[in-house]
Amino acid sequence: VPGLAVVLDATRDPATFTATWGEPGSTGGLPVRYEYRWGWTADGADDESGWIAVAGRTATHDVPGPVRSRGGEVRVVVRAVNDRGPGPESAPVV
Repeated sequence: VPGLAVVLDATRDPATFTATWGEPGSTGGLPVRYEYRWGWTADGADDESGWIAVAGRTATHDVPGPVRSRGGEVRVVVRAVNDRGPGPESAPVV
């Protein structure tokens, strides 16, 4: 399995957030692809997506309405995946 992919940058404007991550320290000898999941918290409400596959090392997603209207945070976690399975999850970045 691949090594740890680390989120290098995460930005948010009122409508979208974008996360960029680096390559894993090891590919496990196979080509890698990436998956991320994101979640949000606003006024005691909380939600999280399942894993979303992406081709590259950047993801952009809409900020949910409750976060836009009530304030709150968006967090993102990433992992590298190869044919042997997923690598470790990155630490959540807000």
